[in-house]
Amino acid sequence: MLSDLYSKYNTQAGFILRGLHLFINIKNLFDHGLRSEGFDMTTAGVVVDDDDSEDEEEPRANSPAPSDHGSQDTQDDSCNPEVDVDGTAEPDDAPENDSFDVDAMRLKEMIPELDDTMDRFKRDTRGLQLFIKMIIRTAKAARGTDTKNFKDAISDYIPCDPTIDVLQPPISASPLKSDRGFNHRMIAPLLVPWHQYAVYKENPSEFITKVLNKEIIITHESCPMFMYDDALYDPKDSEAGFGRGYLFLRGCKHYIGGKNFVFRDPESSKSLSSCTLFHKYRIKTLTPQLIATIACQIRFALCTKQYWRSVDGAFNLRMFYQKVITYLNDPEDEWVQETMKFLHKQVLLKQDEAEDNPDVDDKEPDSEMKNLQSARQARRDARKKAAEEEAKKLAEEERQKKAAEEQAQQTAAAGGEDETGKDETGKDGDGGRGEDDPAQSNDESS
Repeated sequence: MLSDLYSKYNTQAGFILRGLHLFINIKNLFDHGLRSEGFDMTTAGVVVDDDDSEDEEEPRANSPAPSDHGSQDTQDDSCNPEVDVDGTAEPDDAPENDSFDVDAMRLKEMIPELDDTMDRFKRDTRGLQLFIKMIIRTAKAARGTDTKNFKDAISDYIPCDPTIDVLQPPISASPLKSDRGFNHRMIAPLLVPWHQYAVYKENPSEFITKVLNKEIIITHESCPMFMYDDALYDPKDSEAGFGRGYLFLRGCKHYIGGKNFVFRDPESSKSLSSCTLFHKYRIKTLTPQLIATIACQIRFALCTKQYWRSVDGAFNLRMFYQKVITYLNDPEDEWVQETMKFLHKQVLLKQDEAEDNPDVDDKEPDSEMKNLQSARQARRDARKKAAEEEAKKLAEEERQKKAAEEQAQQTAAAGGEDETGKDETGKDGDGGRGEDDPAQSNDESS
């Protein structure tokens, strides 16, 4: 039974960390969902570890499910660069309960028959334990596969113009990544945070030296410059050029279409409806979560960290993930609409915009995000004010028009009364003066 379920849910499980939340604690997600239905995993004796200490290459679809007598966890991962064999990777932090509710709902949408499966497993706690363990393992294996693929391919995407530029010095294909990050002169500018890029451009060599000497600390306070189109860089506007960096766009194409798709001409290429990742998971649109996942994989491929973990010095990958989502999680904003339309055209080769993107709470209300949200609110307020002023202007014009019409009617009416008065007063004419007319009296006297 478990083997059948493994085969049934294998594909969907591989997309949980990719499309649901890159850093979600899957065990806690299941625990929260079952607890809301009155089933306590701890009381039932279901023990599952999810400490994010092992990202492996994605298993094949026909890989056997874990069994009671020996799970896949016993295999040797010492040669896999995506597995932290020293066990020092940090555990996943559990999201807030309201976020769990949203993620649980999206998980059920992703795996429609999950409710029925969980109901059956409530009567088979051993099976439930192995099932959740399988889901976790498959999800992390998929993330590990993405990490390895980006690590191997990123060197081809770093040169701005691959037809004339080459990566110098070349980076090693070995598991070690010490020749990346700020140790590499062509990678360093891609990792510089947006808010520090102006300082970097003044003296790149000095900036890099200070970073390596830890005189300048690289944090997640703002997004790295590989997310931006350098030609659109504006030190006063963090939205300018965001999501349009050449390396970021290549990473998006790589993620959904593979290396062969990266340098294809969007104008001459066909739709991605039958292409790898989107075909496998039946994805119809880019979401903020998927875009943030790609951004994190690119950032990790560029850094010096050998094993998957959320912290690179003072740079927190989880916070970066959340920041990218926050940038793109306001579908009513004009900039967000324009950016998502651009990404769909460049990456998916179509004009469709993302739809039905679930809200994600901003867990890091830092100054950049506050400024971003303030700027968007200011745009909305400005549009509202302009609409109100336009309405007032139209109302005033209508009032003046009506007043002018009433004045014209009054003037016309007054003119008519004057004419009527003249007719009544002089109806006998000059030859027909009244009895009191002195001239008439004089004529009669003579």
